[in-house]
Amino acid sequence: MRFHIIACCLLSGILLTACTRPPESKSQPPLPIASGEIIRAVWEESVVPASGILTSYGYKARTVTEGHVVIYDGGTVIITDPDGTKHGVRISNCIELSFR
Repeated sequence: MRFHIIACCLLSGILLTACTRPPESKSQPPLPIASGEIIRAVWEESVVPASGILTSYGYKARTVTEGHVVIYDGGTVIITDPDGTKHGVRISNCIELSFR
């Protein structure tokens, strides 16, 4: 009788272990599809007016001629200035982008 109880407990433990969800695997960060040193990058940024100013939102072009660029598959471009400041830009907002 003792053997049957131990066997049932062991079998129940194996079944419970097999029925649990596997541990979630962490997703890997996206890999860049291109990167290099910037020759020239021009992109549009939205300009938010100061509080109390009644005007519509506008856009201004930002130009960078040195730094580093990384382009990801989803269309995200990360531009790093020489001082370490990073800018996240959609590829559709880039007017000009050249790098080596």
